[in-house]
Amino acid sequence: MFLMEARRIIVVILGSLLLALSLNFFLIGANVYSSGFTGAAQLVSSIFNDFLNIQISTGVLLFIFNVPVFILGW
Repeated sequence: MFLMEARRIIVVILGSLLLALSLNFFLIGANVYSSGFTGAAQLVSSIFNDFLNIQISTGVLLFIFNVPVFILGW
């Protein structure tokens, strides 16, 4: 039972790491917008940066967008 739970946690951490790497190295660097909450976070981040001169990280916005979904899912 413990090994299965540990395996799930490792898989989630590895998947999150791969997603963060692909987002930072490929999508943001090439100015390509993803879909879903990730794309919305990229868009809002670039709007804040371009028009309001406020630097908000895409990762922070992605976290903020996912908090209500987490609460609803809980």
